[in-house]
Amino acid sequence: MAAATFLNEVERCYGFLKSNPFMYERCHDVLLEAEGFRKATINNYVLVYKVNEMTKAVIIYRFFYGAQNYILLI
Repeated sequence: MAAATFLNEVERCYGFLKSNPFMYERCHDVLLEAEGFRKATINNYVLVYKVNEMTKAVIIYRFFYGAQNYILLI
């Protein structure tokens, strides 16, 4: 049940990214923000992505457990 709920949240996030890729905040790290990285929080997880400005395509780079220091892993 928990896994199904989590997958529903991930699908919901993907839907938001598809319709409005800029809705989630930029990463707070100075270097990641300068590179255009954004992050979406899904329960205890962080999805890190970029948006191609010309095509509006979303490129997902990593999906982390929130307790990890994702800044060092990108």
